[in-house]
Formats: sequence, structure tokens, C-alpha cells
Amino acid sequence: MNERRVEQLYMFVSTLDQNPPATALGEDELADQHMAYIQRLKDQGLLVGAGSLRDSDGKRYMDGDEVAGGIIIVRGDSLAGAEALAREEPYCREGQRRIKIMPWRRTWFED
Repeated sequence: MNERRVEQLYMFVSTLDQNPPATALGEDELADQHMAYIQRLKDQGLLVGAGSLRDSDGKRYMDGDEVAGGIIIVRGDSLAGAEALAREEPYCREGQRRIKIMPWRRTWFED
């Protein structure tokens, strides 16, 4: 039997706030900061994957009344560490999105 491998990861699942607070940042600046945040996670070796939750037509995924934002998957040692990283995400930091953090133990088998 092939060796089973496990890696502790954390998924940040964001939803758009329906009534977000005002922010001094314009949409372009916020988007630029978000992309810089993703790049920083990659540069630190923490990023596993990231992307928006959209269907094949580009429409945002809906979960009941909630409009999905995206998912960011990071490597981490603890939920507390993942929560600290999530608080730094610009859309979350500015109150534009809410983030739910879920631990995920990725499992795969070596050939």
C-alpha cells in the first residue's frame, strides 16, 4: 500500500457583507492590496491556493442570501495563526467581507 501523507491546512471562505461599512480605500486600491496579500502568502510559502467562488459564467456563487467572495487555502500550525492571517486580508480588515475559517487536513497517497 502507498504511504499516506497528511498536511494541516486552513481554508478562509469569505462572503460579501451586504451592508459594508464605509472605507477610505477605493475598490481598485482594495483589490490591489488583496492581490499583494495573496502574493505575500505565496512568497512566505503559506499559500496553497486562492480564487473567487464563481460559476462557469463568472457569476458569484450564492449560498442562500449570502454572496460568496472566495477561498484562500493556507498552510498553518494552528487555528490561532490562521485567524491572525485572516484578519490581515484587506477585504476582511476593511469590513467588506466576513471570513469563516475551517481547518482542513489534506490527505494524499504517494505513488
